[in-house]
Parts: sequence; structure tokens; C-alpha cells
Amino acid sequence: MYEELLTRKLKLELQENGYPSDAVIEELAVRNPDGRVHYIDLAIIDPISSSILAIFEVKKNLDDNQQIRKAIAQIKSYSKSLPDLPLLFLFCSNEDKQFIYSADVESNNLEPLNKLPSFESLLSSQTLKGVDQTHRKDTSVAKKWSNIVAGMSSSIAIAALLITSFGLFFDSSSKTLGNKELTLELSTMKAKTYQSQAIVENLERELNEVKGSLSLLSDLPEEQKWKIEVSKLQANVEVLSNKIESLESVLTSDPTKALAVPLLRKDLESTEKTLTLELLQTRAELERMYDQNKWFIGLMFTIALSVLGMVASSWFNRKET
Repeated sequence: MYEELLTRKLKLELQENGYPSDAVIEELAVRNPDGRVHYIDLAIIDPISSSILAIFEVKKNLDDNQQIRKAIAQIKSYSKSLPDLPLLFLFCSNEDKQFIYSADVESNNLEPLNKLPSFESLLSSQTLKGVDQTHRKDTSVAKKWSNIVAGMSSSIAIAALLITSFGLFFDSSSKTLGNKELTLELSTMKAKTYQSQAIVENLERELNEVKGSLSLLSDLPEEQKWKIEVSKLQANVEVLSNKIESLESVLTSDPTKALAVPLLRKDLESTEKTLTLELLQTRAELERMYDQNKWFIGLMFTIALSVLGMVASSWFNRKET
């Protein structure tokens, strides 16, 4: 009964201090998570949003620590049932002396106040709490997305690094010849040409020797039967000599006609195929290097993105702390 009188007295004092009459509610019913209904002695609400700004627990006296702990436990049970996180106050009277305390349920402490808080201060406190909750929510979302971006970019960077490394160290394509190998191929062709020319020169010398021997035989008398055979041999040797001279001329002065020689044509065709294959392989190698450069640029970009994501995540964590 005495606590009811104290509650009415507190309500009048609050209204005298500028609290709207519809903002001060007596015996506000709340339901605990366990389903039980409790009644708050005095609650301060925002008439516009109907959110609870503060609650007052009224006690007759607080003579010992046990009563203080009991009052704090009662206020804590009320706060768990309220979603608006209101300010918590304890109002008590001991022998015609009034005391007002601000309760902290986390530390279980009571802080004495010299006077009742103003209604504007309660509104400002609730606004700051809403802003802080919004900021925490935005920070949490930004932190979540920064972690997702950092994780995805790190995964992409690792995958790109593995693919690039596989292409560099496990390339199964045939290797192209370098300048040194191509020079050796051309030198081999040139040596074969010189060798063919030397063979032709040897044949020419041998034919000259045969011609000299035949010229000696041509001095035989006309009645000798070898005379006719020698004349035929001289004609054949002359034909061979002309052919050898033509071949030598082709090898030294007109390489395009050397294709008529089967051996040289075969060597040139083989060399042409080799050079064509090497050119194709060189082009493929250049394209592969170009692709690897693109992969490398993309890898650097993803690594940079990953670093930026981790920096952003660290910045949000530090700002929140």
C-alpha cells in the first residue's frame, strides 16, 4: 500500500517536471519469456512511437544489500521482457527521504542521481540507442560483405595461381626451336648443297679423264672395229658432260631449278615442312604466353581485391571496437 502511494507521488513529480500525462503509465503489464505476466510500477513511454523509454521500480526502503540485490534482479527480469532496451531506475523512500538510482543490469550496480531525469533526455537517449543499433547493423552487414568479398577474391586468386602454375610447369605441348636450332637446320641444308656440288665436280673430273682416254683411243686406224665403239662412247660421254655442266650451273647460279633434282627437292620439302611446323609452334607458344600474361594480370587484380577486402574488414572491426 505504501509503495502505491510512492508510485503516485513519483508520477506527480514527473508530470510537474514536464512529463506528458499520457507518457507516464502505472502498473504496465509485461510478459516474461517463461510466460508469466509481471507489472512494472511505473513506465515512461513515447506517446508518438509507443516505445518504452524508461521503467521505475518503486521500493519502500533499501536497508541492506540483500534488498538491493533483490530489487536489481527484479529490474533485470523486467528488462529481458522489453525489446526497446529502456533506461532502468530505482525509486525508494527511507524515513521521508527519497532516493533515485540508475540501475545497470550488466554490472549489477546502482548509481545515485541527484534529480529525476527530464523527459527530453529520455527521448534523446532512446534516439541515440536507435542510431547505435542502426550503425551496428550497418557495420555488421558491411563487415559480412567485406568478409565474403575477401574470401571469394582469395579463392579466385588461389585458383588462378594454381591454373597459371599448372600451365607454366606442366605444359605438354611440344617445345619450339629457338634461333640456334633454326640456324643449325639452315647450316645443314647449306652443307648438303656444298656436298652435292662437290659430287658433281668429282663426276666432271672423272668424265674428263674418260674423255682423255677415249681421245687416245680415237687415234686408232679407221679399219679397227674399236674405232666405231670409241666414237659412240665419246658421244655418250659428251652428253653426260653437258648434263653435269647444266647441273653444276643450276646448283651455283639458279637454285630454283635445283628442285628438278630429286634428292635436293626431297631435302627442301622436308626442311619446308619443318620450318612451317616450327613457325606454327612458335605462334602457339606466343599465344600461350599472351594468355598467361592475361591470367597474371587477372591474378594481380584479384589479389589486390582480396587485400582491399581484408583491409576493409579490418577497418570495420577496428571501428566497431
